[in-house]
Amino acid sequence: MPRPAPEPLEDPAVTRRTSIALVLLVLAATGLLAGCSGRSGRGEARAPRNAADSLADWRARADSIDRSLPALSRVDGELKLGVATSRYSAWFAGGELRAIHDELSMGPQGARTSRFYFVRDVPRFVDESGTVLAGSVQAPALRKLEREMIFDDAGTLALGRKELDGAPAPVEAFEGMAIVGHAQQLRLDAQLRRSGTAPDTGGVAHAAR
Repeated sequence: MPRPAPEPLEDPAVTRRTSIALVLLVLAATGLLAGCSGRSGRGEARAPRNAADSLADWRARADSIDRSLPALSRVDGELKLGVATSRYSAWFAGGELRAIHDELSMGPQGARTSRFYFVRDVPRFVDESGTVLAGSVQAPALRKLEREMIFDDAGTLALGRKELDGAPAPVEAFEGMAIVGHAQQLRLDAQLRRSGTAPDTGGVAHAAR
């Protein structure tokens, strides 16, 4: 008997959009769960692996990197998924990604501006501000968010600081996982666009100096 025809492989573009969807959903959940946990804390989180540098060290390093960005190769991109839109700029020094600045809008779930700084393709520091959906499940509300995180060379959260409406709030490990996931999606998209091989995701992008 003839063998049945093999099933078609999954469309890579669909797989990629699904991955982005999962990341954005995690980001949305991060904001809600952060406000619903009810846990108290000083707004700092330490993972078993300690950060090699302090938040103050990384703030100074990030400012120094930002001053160097005009001389680097830049890629601008936009990713859309439902009500969520991520518009970013990525800067490369040779073939190495140095930084990504991202404007993420999630409609009624808030919006934030993020600055990611990379070392050997791993996000090591993120500085964020904006609004996030938080509060109780019965009465969620948008609250002002300020957040900084340091990651080790494996991408694990090492140190963090967060404020909601100006008050210290605990930084949870799952927040770090969500941020790293989003940063890596942006990195991969920027690298594909830089190489001219990015699939059509419904967004726009261009490369510039």
